[in-house]
Amino acid sequence: MNNPTLNRPLAWKDAKFYDKDDLDQEIRRVFDICNGCRRCFNLCGLFPKLFDRMDSPEIDGDVEKLTSEHIAEIIPSCTLCDMCFMVKCPYVPPHPWNVDFPRLMLRYRAVQKKSSFQAWVSKRLAHIDTYAPLASACAPVTNAVLGCGCARKAIEPLTHIDRRAQLPRFRSRKNRTIPLPNPEGKAFGKTVCLYTTCAMTYYVSRMVEATLRLLAHWGLTVRMRYPGCCGMPLWEQGALKATAKQAKKIAKTFREEDVVIPLTPSCTLMLQSEWPALCPDNPDVLSLAKKTKDLSEFIASIMQEYALLSEAKTPFPEGIALHMACHVRAQNKGNPSHILLRQLPETPVRLVERCSGHGGMWGYKKEHFQEALDVGKPVIKQSESMGIVATECPLAHEHLVQSLKLAKHPARVMHPIELLAESILGHSPSSETLPHPNKETL
Repeated sequence: MNNPTLNRPLAWKDAKFYDKDDLDQEIRRVFDICNGCRRCFNLCGLFPKLFDRMDSPEIDGDVEKLTSEHIAEIIPSCTLCDMCFMVKCPYVPPHPWNVDFPRLMLRYRAVQKKSSFQAWVSKRLAHIDTYAPLASACAPVTNAVLGCGCARKAIEPLTHIDRRAQLPRFRSRKNRTIPLPNPEGKAFGKTVCLYTTCAMTYYVSRMVEATLRLLAHWGLTVRMRYPGCCGMPLWEQGALKATAKQAKKIAKTFREEDVVIPLTPSCTLMLQSEWPALCPDNPDVLSLAKKTKDLSEFIASIMQEYALLSEAKTPFPEGIALHMACHVRAQNKGNPSHILLRQLPETPVRLVERCSGHGGMWGYKKEHFQEALDVGKPVIKQSESMGIVATECPLAHEHLVQSLKLAKHPARVMHPIELLAESILGHSPSSETLPHPNKETL
């Protein structure tokens, strides 16, 4: 199989893209190919639904017997993780069958013009910058409400967010402290810009602090910037025009930066691959895609360039199960976090290449929450006997914490950079701030 690339075209401005008859024909063509292949039978929840429907007596393997209702029941299980395209499908371009399942699912969502109140609420939730600043400003109250069973039960019919789903906690929108670079660090004089992303700007995360501590220790000057959400929540709903508008607005704010590091893998994927597909003629978008690097990729390159791989001292003898997030795999750059964790002394590391099941907002929804837990069960199973589960995805983090609790597995969930920082620098003094006068407001 030829190695696929995510820099693939998306003809979202063509009239044919929104032609419902043409879309229906293409869905049936691809479903027929998938039904004959079945390599993705255990990849996610969608393909078992598709194959079960195709095997039913009423369909009997004939894709033309699928009704629009059948198709509408199957497609919502797609989380746009890109794993079928990246690791399973033998018929991706340049194969003449030209199967690009994730792009087809995205097209379906773009074509479906839903005008229901629920669709309106979902779109509002996707515009995170419209409500998260207020929620973050009132973080103690917001977290108390979202942690209250009665409140969650009351808002469930409105938001369709399952009352059982464990949500990330909002952080108080105070200044984060950026430590000054260590003048004796081997990388002193080097500068990097961290795109903090909506997840790390509005929600509690120890990973940001760990990253700042490491980079300062090595002498790097850090700038943190958050011009807005990358638009992935809109992208997942097929709101392509809104996502393209967001891409153009944000990309131009990074014109002067040499290296941009998004702190969330999904955002890295958006900047490197999805934005250029949406805006192939925008110079700011294309320039940003070239200078965007994955966080673990960047950390690994710094450690290799300046011979820092031997700095890790503290072991984690309880063992680490490293969950390789889908949007890390989708970047098609290997697994830098695995390389980093293998440098930890006397620490068993087990790589888990299965989906956690969260799928962004998808896994929080009432209609998908149980399916999300089921999809993530192999990760929990493969993490048995390990005391730590590591993941680079912040939403997978919350989902795995909840899944481990349900499985009565005592493992703690951490980001690989947290573990690396702890091994090199010891425990951090707090989860949100560092005592230093150099502050930058986000």
